[in-house]
Amino acid sequence: MSKFDLRELGNTLDMKLLALQFSGDVRLSLYRRLVSLLAYGIPLMRVMEQVLSAYAKRKLDKRVGARVLGFVYQNMRQAAGGVVFANALKGWAPDAEIMLINAGERSGDIERGLTEAIFVNESLTRIKSAVIGAVSYPLVLTMVLMGLYMLFALMILPRIETLMSLDKWPPLSQSMHAVLTFIRNFGPYLAAAAVALMVLIGWAMPRYTGNVRKQLDRYYPFSVYRVISGSGFLVGLSAMLEAGVTMRDSLVQLRSNSSPYIAWHIDTILSRLANGESSGNSLDTGLFNEETSISLEIFGDSGSFEESMKILGREAVENTVSWIKGVGQVLTTSGVVAIGGSLVFLLGGFYQLIQEVKNLAG
Repeated sequence: MSKFDLRELGNTLDMKLLALQFSGDVRLSLYRRLVSLLAYGIPLMRVMEQVLSAYAKRKLDKRVGARVLGFVYQNMRQAAGGVVFANALKGWAPDAEIMLINAGERSGDIERGLTEAIFVNESLTRIKSAVIGAVSYPLVLTMVLMGLYMLFALMILPRIETLMSLDKWPPLSQSMHAVLTFIRNFGPYLAAAAVALMVLIGWAMPRYTGNVRKQLDRYYPFSVYRVISGSGFLVGLSAMLEAGVTMRDSLVQLRSNSSPYIAWHIDTILSRLANGESSGNSLDTGLFNEETSISLEIFGDSGSFEESMKILGREAVENTVSWIKGVGQVLTTSGVVAIGGSLVFLLGGFYQLIQEVKNLAG
């Protein structure tokens, strides 16, 4: 087996860069390879040795996954059993995945812990991809719309203002002039205000809580963040329960690695459970979409809630992806309508003005 030089990982900057490169796809590939060998009953340390040897034999030991696995292996080997795989992964993988792997190790089934980490990783990747797909085209349409108005305000309006006195412009043309003049005079301030608002919303979504937040969660973009966060939370909870962690311990561990917003909901769930409410009712804090809330109510009364959570977690992913795609379609349609309406407004005002100039000249 190739010997991995820990000195090359000793540089802090190099380790941070390597951790950034140890992305979700790389981790998924590594987890799957480990699970495929663990399924044959091979001990973890032996599995790691086989994987590292295979990388070295093919001169692939400089790949990100191989380097990280080599570091983890050496860490565990030097500790002589004092460091478990999950602890050796700290700093390399997200806390959510480490918690699941650790739960599997503590129950004597690291294969299951890794399998649940794969499930969480794949689920969150699907949701992230759905979000990117939903907002990318509407974002392009928004930029086109802004560019269209800036083009008319800065390039076309100055030229047509000299054609005739403003008080003789047709009504639609005068409305066009008012809008474009406002954009020309206050456009930079509007852009700065929009950026400031986006920064404020981006800061508030994972942090702001309370009664006002409950109202904000009904509207975009807070409703989108609520559903996405709720799905991620439910996926993590179902995976931890599947890994053998109790409901309360799962919630406590998830809370320790959650945003203030999710922690706020978890506190409500823990309080309800302490007061004797069912698991389904306790989880229904307003964090999930309607389909998931209905499933929570049904499973909550089934008497086998924890066993049903795996189904719920997968269902939450499907519901969330479908919901996000629906939101994306609404945003895309709105963007197309806005661009079409703007073209009618601007070109109509411009056309009426030209016609009026021709009439006066004729």
